[in-house]
Amino acid sequence: YIDLGDCNLDDIQFEITPYSLKGTYPEKSCKRPTIDISNSFHERYASTFELKVPSEHTIEGKQYDAEFYVSHVDNVDKSSNRDNLITRTSVMLDASKDSHSDYFEIFLEKWKGAAKATEKRCSKHTNGAYGRKGGRNLVQANNSTEEFIKDNG
Repeated sequence: YIDLGDCNLDDIQFEITPYSLKGTYPEKSCKRPTIDISNSFHERYASTFELKVPSEHTIEGKQYDAEFYVSHVDNVDKSSNRDNLITRTSVMLDASKDSHSDYFEIFLEKWKGAAKATEKRCSKHTNGAYGRKGGRNLVQANNSTEEFIKDNG
């Protein structure tokens, strides 16, 4: 069972992390989406969602172009979360040039906005760097948002 809740995109905090594009739902300003998964015993709120490029997991040895997953932590009925376990639902994405998702494009636009805000904040640093990954700068003040997302997922 899935309940989509009533949060809109402006309620969600979008950010660029060193390992993913991330969205965090607020705890109180809107009703977060929920899911009730077999053997979980409780309906759980969605806490965050992330896009990882390429996929973090594989199916039968195949790694996908990207993986979109939602983490569910808090129980709706406020009961104890068995051993603080996280329930995660995941969708593997194949970036075929034959397919396009208007719905997913909305999320990408929000992450582009987060990248621009990070780029602006980073341009205040003397070396232009925000962080490092594998020996390279994650954000440089002279990179465009599109280059940043392309180069860093």
